[in-house]
Amino acid sequence: MAILCLSLLGCGGAGDLPTVAKVKGTVTYKGVPLESGTIVFYPASGRSATGEIHDGEFLSLTTFEPDDGAPLGEHTVTVQAFDTPVIDMDTKRKSPIPTKYGDVKTTVLSVEITAGENTVEFDLVD
Repeated sequence: MAILCLSLLGCGGAGDLPTVAKVKGTVTYKGVPLESGTIVFYPASGRSATGEIHDGEFLSLTTFEPDDGAPLGEHTVTVQAFDTPVIDMDTKRKSPIPTKYGDVKTTVLSVEITAGENTVEFDLVD
C-alpha cells in the first residue's frame, strides 16, 4: 500500500522548480495609471508568471503558487486591458492601450528578474 501511495505522488518535487523572485510594479499608459488589466512575464523557457493590474499597480505575480513571483532571468512582458468586462462571447471589447503590448510577438516590453524583491515600472506609449 505504501508503494502505491508513493507512486501516485510522482517523481518530481518542489526542488525541481526554477528559483523565483517577488515582483511588483506599476503600469501606466501615457503617464496615466492603467485602471485594470493583466500582465504576463514570459521567460526564455518554462512557465510564465501572471498578475492582475488594479489602479496602475500589480502587487504580485504567480508562476507555480499564488504570489510566488517570476523565475529569475530575462522576460518578455505583455499587458492586456479592455474597456469592458466579458459579458458573453459576442461582446466586442476594445483595448484602451495599443494591442502590440498584448502579444508576445509584438510587445516591446522586457525585464530582467533578479534574486530578491523586484520593482518594475512600465509606461506604455503609442
